[in-house]
Amino acid sequence: METILGSVHDAGTSVTASIDEVDRNYLLSEQVKSAFDNIMEASSVNETKSESMSRVSRDMTRLQELVKRSMEELVAVNTRNSNAIGEIALSAREMRDQVREISRTAQMLTQMAHAEEDLILQLIIE
Repeated sequence: METILGSVHDAGTSVTASIDEVDRNYLLSEQVKSAFDNIMEASSVNETKSESMSRVSRDMTRLQELVKRSMEELVAVNTRNSNAIGEIALSAREMRDQVREISRTAQMLTQMAHAEEDLILQLIIE
């Protein structure tokens, strides 16, 4: 009987040890589950941040293209303005030359009028 009681006691001790081991393993699995949940949550947050960064990158690329096109248009407008200024300067020089020619012609006409006047006065005097 003592042997049976000893065996039962050993079995009880073994069962208690097994239950303690199961409890430790359960606590460990809960910790693993919690760590896995944290990893999944962090992964989800990283995925969201990655998508956001990708969107921002696409927006920046689009804005870069807009700036590039705007700069090209600005260069084209600047070129047209420079050409127009050159044409205006040329026209101004041509007008200046014409005004000088008109002034010379007016001086010649004035001299001719004075000469005619002198001739007429000489005719009248003679």
